[in-house]
Amino acid sequence: MELLDLGACNAAVKKGKVSELGEEDKISRIPDPVLAYITSFLPTKDAVKTMLLKPFGNLWTTRSNLDFYVCLFEELPTTPPMNRWFSFVDHVLLNHEARTVTQFRLKFGRTIYSSGLKSGQIVEKIDSWINFAVRKKVEVLEVDIGRRCRYEPIFDYHLPSFILRSDTLIELNLASCSLTTEVGIQMKSLKTLSLGTILLDDTFMEEMLSGCPSLETLIINDCQGLHLLKLPHHVKDLKITLDESEMSLLEILAPKLNSIGLSGAIDYVNLKGPSSLSAAALDFFRGGKSFISRHRNIWLLLSDIKHAEHLRVCHWCVLELAVREWNGCLSLTRKSVVIETRPTRWHFLGIVSLLQNSPKLEMLTVFIESDTFLLTWDDIRHETLGGLPSSQMRRTMKFDKICSHLKIVNIQVHIINSFAIQLVKFLLSYDGEGEVNEDATKQIKKAVNRNHGSTKFFVFVDYLFPLQNAPNLIHPG
Repeated sequence: MELLDLGACNAAVKKGKVSELGEEDKISRIPDPVLAYITSFLPTKDAVKTMLLKPFGNLWTTRSNLDFYVCLFEELPTTPPMNRWFSFVDHVLLNHEARTVTQFRLKFGRTIYSSGLKSGQIVEKIDSWINFAVRKKVEVLEVDIGRRCRYEPIFDYHLPSFILRSDTLIELNLASCSLTTEVGIQMKSLKTLSLGTILLDDTFMEEMLSGCPSLETLIINDCQGLHLLKLPHHVKDLKITLDESEMSLLEILAPKLNSIGLSGAIDYVNLKGPSSLSAAALDFFRGGKSFISRHRNIWLLLSDIKHAEHLRVCHWCVLELAVREWNGCLSLTRKSVVIETRPTRWHFLGIVSLLQNSPKLEMLTVFIESDTFLLTWDDIRHETLGGLPSSQMRRTMKFDKICSHLKIVNIQVHIINSFAIQLVKFLLSYDGEGEVNEDATKQIKKAVNRNHGSTKFFVFVDYLFPLQNAPNLIHPG
């Protein structure tokens, strides 16, 4: 993205800093520290272009945020993108005048092959750039080598060991590179660690966690090789995405977590320990082991996170709640729930089951997926929502007891469908017999018709609800 017409702007400056209306160029009156602050919000590539504007001059050389993404150089058809990128990075670092670097980010791409440089030369350059950042007391470092395919990096790169002994790093994001522990790990200031598509092992992770006494957030995306992840008490937030090709069980021991997010393959996770979670999210895809194993694993994970104050679950979790009673998972601390669901009868029952076990719930958000989906379970393969459950079943739900605390309901759909309408109709049932207020139902249909095809959200306002303690259904934006 071009910043602006730099040639025209430069010409205007040379004409005496006067606009077409004869007014003084106000940019020239802005103090240099303010202009430098403005450039800090631009990508490094665009920040360098500001040198063509006289008020900015060489202020770009004082910026503390440096980001170098190969993809930003791929649109120019002259020299190979990687050659221009290497030259650009060298030029920026050579002219950099700030004492420190707050953020330093490197992201590669497949155009690395067009540079003509050998792998050894590329590694030497990267090492020198990272060494520059460390000498400048970098606080946030990101190195993403990129991938040819799922687990094959564009080129082999071993992260220099001196990085793992930085006393200024606060956040470290690494992807598609190799890590070794030739020297002891000691990053006393590190608070956030993100690892992506990296081959790990239990010993390395144990050394990493013990060498980062201030670590609070750990993010692991599609990394293989881990079997046991034992988190120290100072780690409060954990996010893990498991790739479907991972075939070994990952046991997570996390007694003092504040929040946890698990996504990917569900078959190989065993969570133990968290007792005071504030937030938890489960987002799994189908695949891996047999139905019985998958069924059991979902149930165990749901039980482990039942006390989370804020809960987010995917449609597989909703199905699990539908096919068995959620005994032992009643939570008086759960205040908000986000549900991603499919428009089937079984998902509807799963939503109701979750609400039954959340008597103190204050906010409910439901994302209804519109794509068709064929369930793999033989006994529910063709079950779609053809209507609400029977009156007898609805009377046993005792949904009216939930309404004393439920205040806000957000429902998001891509296409207005009968599932969404009937879900809202159910939320409007408060007499314990499953009867829907007819006037409210008419207003719902009007609201749906007005918004059909024009928005992803539909809105229901307070007057739709006859009871004072009924929830508000509002546009989340």
